[in-house]
Amino acid sequence: MSVKLLFELRERLHYTAIAGILTAGEDFRLHNVLKQFQEAAGISPVFARMNGLLEALRSPEGFTGRQLMEAASLVDAVCTTQAAGLEKAAVPGKAEEPAEQPAGNPTGQPTGQPAKQQENSRGVCLRQFRYSEVKPFLNALREKGSGRYSILWEAWQAKSEVLSDYRLTPALIAGLGDSYGEMADLCMEILKQADESIVPILKKGLDPNGKKEMARRVTVIASIAKERENDYYMELIESGSGPVRQAAIRALCFDSGNQELLAALAKSERGEAKKAALTALMRNPGEAGRERLFELLKKDPALAAPYLFYLEDEETADWIGDQIEEFCTQSLPAGGKSKEELAKLSGRLKGLLDALPNKYSKKLFECLARLGGREKELEPYGGKELLDGVNLAVAKTVFLRPHREILDAAASLSDACGAYLPAAVLSSLIRDFTGSYDACGGWLKKRDAVPFLGWVFDKVSYDRESRVYAAAMTVYALDWDGETRGILRSIRLGEKLDIRWVKEIMASQDWNRGLRGMNYLQWYGTGRFSQIETLKKLTDPEDEELCDMLRTYYRHYAMQGRGEEGIRAYLELGGTECKGMIPALLKAKPNLVRYPYQFQTILALYEQMPMTREEKAQEMLQTADRMEKQEIKATNQIVTLLRDQAVALLSRN
Repeated sequence: MSVKLLFELRERLHYTAIAGILTAGEDFRLHNVLKQFQEAAGISPVFARMNGLLEALRSPEGFTGRQLMEAASLVDAVCTTQAAGLEKAAVPGKAEEPAEQPAGNPTGQPTGQPAKQQENSRGVCLRQFRYSEVKPFLNALREKGSGRYSILWEAWQAKSEVLSDYRLTPALIAGLGDSYGEMADLCMEILKQADESIVPILKKGLDPNGKKEMARRVTVIASIAKERENDYYMELIESGSGPVRQAAIRALCFDSGNQELLAALAKSERGEAKKAALTALMRNPGEAGRERLFELLKKDPALAAPYLFYLEDEETADWIGDQIEEFCTQSLPAGGKSKEELAKLSGRLKGLLDALPNKYSKKLFECLARLGGREKELEPYGGKELLDGVNLAVAKTVFLRPHREILDAAASLSDACGAYLPAAVLSSLIRDFTGSYDACGGWLKKRDAVPFLGWVFDKVSYDRESRVYAAAMTVYALDWDGETRGILRSIRLGEKLDIRWVKEIMASQDWNRGLRGMNYLQWYGTGRFSQIETLKKLTDPEDEELCDMLRTYYRHYAMQGRGEEGIRAYLELGGTECKGMIPALLKAKPNLVRYPYQFQTILALYEQMPMTREEKAQEMLQTADRMEKQEIKATNQIVTLLRDQAVALLSRN
């Protein structure tokens, strides 16, 4: 008997357990396997016992779930432990030959491959890991309570191969309807990595009028089978409703023959179904789709903007530029307009600017320059926030399409006006990393440099492994399934940073206040690193000139009591002159030791400092004296803790 038959039997029992024992009488594949297995039942006592348990399946009246599980467990155990030996024993006249074993591996098992693999009757490989590895995930999928999501999420993030075990498939499919939405979405993402053998299982029992659970099934099918299931999507559009129909409409994006249908749906449908059709049109709209998207853009730029991300042609960019130019000509200045008119015009302009990412043409960037030059007149429409949004959009375009022409055009925006300095400086770094400071130094004098430096160097860091500086940015865009996903783009800059950039950052005395003025840029992807963290990201540990300068800066920062991050950065860079840092910190920020539990942070800093015990104890006692004299604010409890710690240090052997 072929071992494939044994594994096919296991697979059919597995499917029966999913679909329910009442379907066993209608499963012709199961009956075919049972018939073949009955003929081989006399080969061994094990097969005979298995055949006895399976007898009831041939006429399922009275057959119970318990009997099915007993049969399935026995078949599974035989497949796991004895399949190879049974295969050889089942072939008459075939001698059992010892397998050739590699040196150092006496078991003959492939090292580093714990999963067993067998093919089912369709030639699809079924992966099986140790049950002890699979069980935590089964429990997480089947049980309720806190912590179960993190178990699955961490394995997914670590790309654990155990998630491909075929025994998890039924639980993952059931998880598509989990009451915890994030868990259901995670199950969907895991199932998308399966092969097409899972498609028939997903189709079985799929309710065209179902809710999100069924819509997720359609999304998984589309992710795996793409255009090969186009006819099935069409059926669901005809017979389905709600989320399932919307998912089927989005799945039409994989077949270019659906462009005219999608364009028609985008015009005739309403609500979520309309958005689904527009989403499907995004990447490959064709002539009919482009025309429909343009109609929507002219009518409602804010609604159209998310669906224009993948349109990179100059015609689209030119049209947006014309609309911006028309706004500058007809709507600026804003005097004499009512609040309602201002709100309507502002919404339209914002919609046009939201469509800017991944768009470039010479005309568009010329229009942007003219728009930035009228910053004061734009104040009634959102002013600075709108122009901050343009900076971010230009940066996204630069990262997605770092071509010389686009980089030059982005850098030249600063020549026309000061509003686009952030995008211009970033573009200059990418265009010519070595000479970027000479190109941009004059620009920084136009305005306060802090927001621009924070915005730009939030994206730049030194990679110690590859020993180069790189710029990175995550660009978020709508995907075919209606979800917004991040696209990470990284650009290699060069091996050495002009030290004058670091000096500019260090010279910024009120970094945090400067960043708070960034509005849009502060919260949407930039400015979230402190001054110290920004400098640490730019540190090449092998650049002695840079490291010496940073150590001096960090020590000065710490001695001013500006924050404990300065002390940590100084220690990480090998600084040794630590006396006076903690007293300066406590004097400037007494709230750091307002409560006794906070005192542990100070002790941890002392532990890292290369000072002798006597030096630490002496400094603690001196600080306690200053606290008692009210030179440093602190409670009596903190004073006592300091003195006790000093005594403890001095008493050590």
